[in-house]
Amino acid sequence: SPAVVMARGTFGQGLTQALTLSNQTSSEFVFALEAQDVIVKDGARIFVAAGETERSIAVTAVFSQKLVVVKPHTSVNVRPSQFDDDASCNFFPTFSMNPSSPTHIIAACQQVVRTLDGPTVTPESWTTIGQPFADPVTATYEAPNNSNVIYAVAAHGEVWMTTNANAGTAAVWRNVTRDLPGGIWTIAVHPTDPQTAYLACDSGMYKTTDMGTTWMQQGVQNLIYRDVAIDPLNPQHIFAASNAGVFASTDGGLSWGNMSDGIPAGLVVTALSFNASSRQLAASTFGRGVYMLHLDPPPRPRPTPRPRP
Repeated sequence: SPAVVMARGTFGQGLTQALTLSNQTSSEFVFALEAQDVIVKDGARIFVAAGETERSIAVTAVFSQKLVVVKPHTSVNVRPSQFDDDASCNFFPTFSMNPSSPTHIIAACQQVVRTLDGPTVTPESWTTIGQPFADPVTATYEAPNNSNVIYAVAAHGEVWMTTNANAGTAAVWRNVTRDLPGGIWTIAVHPTDPQTAYLACDSGMYKTTDMGTTWMQQGVQNLIYRDVAIDPLNPQHIFAASNAGVFASTDGGLSWGNMSDGIPAGLVVTALSFNASSRQLAASTFGRGVYMLHLDPPPRPRPTPRPRP
């Protein structure tokens, strides 16, 4: 199947971020890139990595107050109607897609809204999740294996989560910030364990294994982190975007190594996107394009030899 590529960013500042890669899509989203690797729409640029230009790729982007589904010579406004009276929604602070269920899409300003049917969503068909927040929501993540569980970050400083998102407006948000220092940019949730999540923060990486009851600091010290990605085939493999490149852990965040080979030194990596099907990790940088790394599949366990009779 074609890959779904989603991009977001404050385009006026040259920030380009690869958000989610998935091997599932719908004909509603298919867009033939032909021979180009940069799409220009309303003055905003979406960078598509080399090697992707020969494929039919779905591109969904946020442009100046509108969410646009890009198809040849046409666009459809699917901006949630809940945002029409929200002054903080001149530009979406956050937009995310469940990597395991790519029709599940979340948008947020001071309200978190969701659709479970992305390809056919209309402005009126988004569902509000819980009550409005006091501050704009700057990051969200739906647990890949449990649509009831959503984590949200408000104003880069507070972490909230709900365990009954499917209740819509009756969903209850719980503040699980605890003693986190703030400067929280993104969150990623374990593919099969919704109690485990990672935060990328100005002061380091943080991990919870109990839905935010406690947070443990991880990552290389004295770095600023902007994004985190988890390998769904091996959730112990964690990737982090930082002001010093890309770092990786193979033990659930206990130890880290630099994997920035091929990325020019000194580039700030702003976002990561991992495609489990193609085993590609995309790293976007501040104004300097997107870099792709192909990872080998995790080794298969060898069968235990049976004793001879």
